[in-house]
Amino acid sequence: MLSKKFSDMIFISVVILIIAAIFVMRVIILNTYDDRIERYENEITELEAQIARDARLIVDNRHDQLPSLEEMAQVVPRRFDFNALEDLIYGMVAVSNIPLYDADADVFVGIGSAPAAYGSPTGNAFNPLTQHFDLYRVTISFNTDDLDDMRVLLDHLDSVNQLFVIQSLEFYLNTDNPLDFSVEVVLVTFYQK
Repeated sequence: MLSKKFSDMIFISVVILIIAAIFVMRVIILNTYDDRIERYENEITELEAQIARDARLIVDNRHDQLPSLEEMAQVVPRRFDFNALEDLIYGMVAVSNIPLYDADADVFVGIGSAPAAYGSPTGNAFNPLTQHFDLYRVTISFNTDDLDDMRVLLDHLDSVNQLFVIQSLEFYLNTDNPLDFSVEVVLVTFYQK
């Protein structure tokens, strides 16, 4: 049997080792999160700069005309096929390294007719196009911890042989995990009448 003094010393040593291990683990975990937060802050800064550049580009080119109907006819399918469009969108999502079957990614693709407001005579940019084309709205939303997934998806929009116009692009920090982003891209695509 150990003496009371010796067993107290062992107990205190074990408690100190546990506290030290907890402290070391906490420091390691916080440093990892700090690195990720810093990386995301840099990405957000880059995105804000890109948004500012794109806004300046839009302002500088606000008087440019939409492409002619002949130019658009080369990238506008003749008839709407829901399954073909859905396959195209899911294919773009898959090649963008966004995991389709991962519950955390929460991938959603919605396809529907464009709102009637697109054809209203209130100065909407799509109004002249609605006379010659059927418009459809495509909504893509997913969760990611890497904004490059979104960039790759947008790059794939340029590489397909179909015209897509980005109506809106929004991303939010998830409240459950502030290191993840929720991304929603709303596109408008055209089909000949």
